Amino acid sequence: MTNPSLLESLNHLDEDEQLMVLQHLLSHHPELLRLIGSHFDSRKPITPQRHAPPVTPANASPNGSPGTHPMHDSASRLAESVALNIEAPGLILGNRYRLIELLGQGGMGTVWLAEQFSPIEREVAIKLIHMGMDTKAVLLRFESERQALMRMEHPSIAQIFDSGKTDDQRPYFVMERIRGLPIQEYCDSQRMTIRERVELMIPVCQAIHHAHQRGIIHRDIKPSNVLVTSIDGKAVPKIIDFGIAKGTMGDLNDATLLTKNPGILGTPQYMSPEQAVMSNPDLDTRSDVYSLGVLLYELLTGGLPFDWADCDPPHLLEMLRRIREIDPPLASRKWPEPAKREQIALQRGTTGRDYLAQLQSELDWIVIKTLEKDRERRYGSALELCNDLQRYLQGTQVLAHPPSRRYRLAKFLRRHRAAVASFSLITLSLIVGLWGTLTGLAEAQRARKDAEFRESQERIAKDEAIAARAKAEQAELATLQSFRAATDDLVQQMLDSKPELGPYDRAYLQATLRRWQDFADRQDSSPMQTAIRFEGLHRVASLYARLGQLDDALHHYQLALGSIQGVPPDWPTPFEGALLTAGTLTDCGLLRTKRGDYSEAYQNFAKAHELMQPFDDAPDPRRRLKVLAMNANNWSKWFVEQHRLSDAEDQLSRSIDWLNALTGMPEMMDSDLRLLATSYSNRGNVRSQLQRPREAIADYRMALELQTELRKLARKSPGFLEEQSATQGNLGNLLRLQGELAESIDLLTQAESTLAELVRNFPTHTDYTVLSAMTLTNLGLAQADHGKFDAARTSFQNARRLLERIHSVSPAEPTHRYELIRLLHTHALVERANRQLPVSLELLQEANRWITEIQQSPAGQRSRDDLFAKVWTSLGVAWLQQTNAESAKSLLEKADVEYRRFRDQQPESAQWIQSLSTVQNNLGAAHFALGEYERAAERWQQATQYLLELLKRSPNSFGLLHEITIVAQNHGQALAKLNRLPEAVERLRFAHQQRLRQLERTGFTLDSKLAFAKTSQLLAATELQSGNPDGFVEALEQSLSIRRSLAWQFPEDRTRQIESIQSELVATELLRNSPHRASAEACIVAARQLLDSAQAKWPNSPELQNLRRRIESSYAFWLGSEFRFTEAIIQWERLKRTEPDAEQSRIQVIQMFCQIATGSTPEAESAYETLSNLNDRTIDFQLSLALAACRASVTAPADAEKWQARARRHWQQAHADRAPLSSNSVHHADWQPFLKMIAEPGPKSPTKNQ
Repeated sequence: MTNPSLLESLNHLDEDEQLMVLQHLLSHHPELLRLIGSHFDSRKPITPQRHAPPVTPANASPNGSPGTHPMHDSASRLAESVALNIEAPGLILGNRYRLIELLGQGGMGTVWLAEQFSPIEREVAIKLIHMGMDTKAVLLRFESERQALMRMEHPSIAQIFDSGKTDDQRPYFVMERIRGLPIQEYCDSQRMTIRERVELMIPVCQAIHHAHQRGIIHRDIKPSNVLVTSIDGKAVPKIIDFGIAKGTMGDLNDATLLTKNPGILGTPQYMSPEQAVMSNPDLDTRSDVYSLGVLLYELLTGGLPFDWADCDPPHLLEMLRRIREIDPPLASRKWPEPAKREQIALQRGTTGRDYLAQLQSELDWIVIKTLEKDRERRYGSALELCNDLQRYLQGTQVLAHPPSRRYRLAKFLRRHRAAVASFSLITLSLIVGLWGTLTGLAEAQRARKDAEFRESQERIAKDEAIAARAKAEQAELATLQSFRAATDDLVQQMLDSKPELGPYDRAYLQATLRRWQDFADRQDSSPMQTAIRFEGLHRVASLYARLGQLDDALHHYQLALGSIQGVPPDWPTPFEGALLTAGTLTDCGLLRTKRGDYSEAYQNFAKAHELMQPFDDAPDPRRRLKVLAMNANNWSKWFVEQHRLSDAEDQLSRSIDWLNALTGMPEMMDSDLRLLATSYSNRGNVRSQLQRPREAIADYRMALELQTELRKLARKSPGFLEEQSATQGNLGNLLRLQGELAESIDLLTQAESTLAELVRNFPTHTDYTVLSAMTLTNLGLAQADHGKFDAARTSFQNARRLLERIHSVSPAEPTHRYELIRLLHTHALVERANRQLPVSLELLQEANRWITEIQQSPAGQRSRDDLFAKVWTSLGVAWLQQTNAESAKSLLEKADVEYRRFRDQQPESAQWIQSLSTVQNNLGAAHFALGEYERAAERWQQATQYLLELLKRSPNSFGLLHEITIVAQNHGQALAKLNRLPEAVERLRFAHQQRLRQLERTGFTLDSKLAFAKTSQLLAATELQSGNPDGFVEALEQSLSIRRSLAWQFPEDRTRQIESIQSELVATELLRNSPHRASAEACIVAARQLLDSAQAKWPNSPELQNLRRRIESSYAFWLGSEFRFTEAIIQWERLKRTEPDAEQSRIQVIQMFCQIATGSTPEAESAYETLSNLNDRTIDFQLSLALAACRASVTAPADAEKWQARARRHWQQAHADRAPLSSNSVHHADWQPFLKMIAEPGPKSPTKNQ
């Protein structure tokens, strides 16, 4: 039974508090669940009615039903939530995670080992809420943990990968799978020494400090939440379970504290005194410092600071009292018994005496400082504790002990033994000579006093002069400060409220600039005058930059930096001087980046960062962090310009970290939040370019959240609205690419609405017009992806009107022309996807005309990005679809040159390798269409190499495998045309295998079925050509099976019906030239049945009528090849009567073969002469001619020798590139009786007609 003291101690709490405490107990002592259940109600069954409201009897008391303990409802609710856990191994979450094994269970939820099988394969850990525990408080805490993990990125903190909801809407999130042991257990299992244990605490402290920097207090640091794993033989700690973390920032803090009574959160043995107070909201990062101290104490001593042997879980309140009121023993005094001390020492690889010696003094002082009851006496941060532990390891003086003289001297002597010995010898020699010196000192003293009197008189005069000068400088300083206060806000407001300045605005700015110029013209070299002059030059440069006079701005930035000769002014303080200098360097670096002066810009950014480093304890940390963040944000733009995207991401992450550190400061300003939003948005741009969409989306969402809050605070300046619309547009476009179309359209619509308002308010500011057109273009794309083609066309038309309007006003401005080309290209792709090929081709041709106009302009401009190459590639593909291969090849070759130029500039960029592979594939298609098979094979081989290079970087990319499959299929066709059959078969078999895997992976979608059928058909033809009848039959049957199933699956889809009929015709031609020639008749029958059904639905279709002619002529030709000449002639006559214009040449050829087969008649000789003069060298034609002659040798015995000689000659011509004549012909094994006749000269006896 449960100890009644637990019930009595918690009886005064309300229901939510009771549930909180019981959750805590169950999370650490799951065995209590059975005891609680049996104590409260063994009679009442637990039923899974999660959503039914509780029914209270009329005579029930407020605290429970009659005869039960007041905590009955809380406990039974908790027991029910755990008992109803419905997860089991094999359960699929989010269509990409499969539960494998339960790793752990607490009062709030469970943690499962799971397998992620899409889009990559790996083991993960999944945390999800118990069924029935989805109360508001629990959901908020669960969301807090997810937010906390999303904020942090540290090697010693478990990483979060994903989040979602189960089918019954319970949230879960996916974390890094940590294979490790609790830190105490790991240290003991490895018999780690005291020093090694202290070293292991260093990354733990650093990780907790990282969390604190992001505004997160863990509140539950203990060994089971610090797992240690081994990576490359090195112990690496990983901190987990931020389930009860508290935020020092707004969002996480709200989610944590929204419950009415938070109660006690954490593990009592590791709680700080302030955490051990019921419902105490006053917690800060020093609470975690205390818990780190308990953890360190346990690692060093093998025990906790307090003895909990007499406090089982029900005595929770007694445990909390001890934490608040009793001081723990020193670590060195934890085990007074020698036997126990020896046992602990042995686990740490030492003896009892050495163990005590290592703990006494410094480690005792460090531990006891972390465990101070008064948090003001603890280390101020986890970083301070980390630094003190490092000092201990380095043998330098630690901060935890008041540095008495004796302590400092002892430290000094231990570190400098040799120097002290030398010093002692020198001192001894000095004493010997001291006596002689004393005599001369008396005389020297008298002379010195006379000199000092004279100097004092001179100093008094000098001080009076300095005082007068200082008074004048103070007056000038007051003037500067008054002017700064009077103009700064007005100038900033003016620049924020208007994207373009009017004449009055410019006049005011010019007047302000001249006044600052007066301060900049100071020539005095005093520290204050130097600082005033420096500020004046900086302000002048900034105003010139705002006015667009960049050359003047750069000149004054250089004057400002030159005025201090690289050393910041130290007036009024070194910190103030460094701040101003770093800000100037940052602005100068950004300006130089815009001008392309990259080397000088880099030096400016690096110097600005360096100047701020010595001021970690600055009196105004907000300003220091702001300057560092601005410098990092601007520096990232330099890295983007240099295509060093990873470095740009690092700078933006630093900027975000510094700005997030500001959020807990009371003096944080709106401008700080705006810069933070900008940093998130810029990092989203970079991560999007790095092909990391999930992280980019998270950054955009964070930026948009901040911008939404700022807009509520009446931040509606044009510049700010432009920034917000850019974030909405970027997020919307990225969501479109991820398939989240509804939200994408919503965000892009919001962005377009904001920009449309800016266009109306500032019609002459063309930047807003261009941005609005770009947003409309992206909106059209999203609408088209959503199947709303009419809405998409409307968006494209509106965008075009905007761009054409500003082109009519500024025809020489290149920006809007580029955007118009981009719009036309995007619209063309949408129309092509909607099968409007003529419209798409027209749009692409118009885009190409604009490119030609730009290139023929006096400037001869190149595309600033790959826009021109994209248009040429798309237009080349369009010409291929129109069978204009020559035009396609010309355009694609231009695109190839352009993409190679980009790759030379950025050789490691995957984007250009991908684009080059696409161009090479399409160039291969153009060469193939022109009959240039060797060049086609070379292009496809190059495309394969590019794709394999990309596959090394992304080995699990299904998209790349799909493209490799397409290229392999095309390459195989070219190799077959070149008669390189073994290579062709190898490429096509690879493509066939990949198509089969895609079928299995995608679940037999329409596109995957069509692709598999086409590849199977190509493989069948090549297998036949290479002499593999079994492979031919297998591939052909697979192709026909897919095509026939699609024909019956889509009876109303005319395209599917036509494709299926064409497939039967191709199969007929292939089978006619194979050992399985007789099977061709079944294909003809199937084609007729499909065609009859289709013509019943679409009787007037020209395509179907043409297919009818092809089927019947193929049948006639097949009859002739089977030597069923009478039937073939009848079929021919029928075709001639019903379809006088239908494939006459082919039908006549069939007729002539039949005439030859009749033997010695004028018609046979005429037909043979006509067919021989056609000079058709194809294998099929020569074989057919040989076999017709064979038949004639039988039907006309008198001329048998002549016909046999002719047959032999045509057979040899058919096999000119093959093996000598034999009776093992692969393609015509059924015609064995004639082969012997051909192989041996001379008249033969008639062979029975086959």
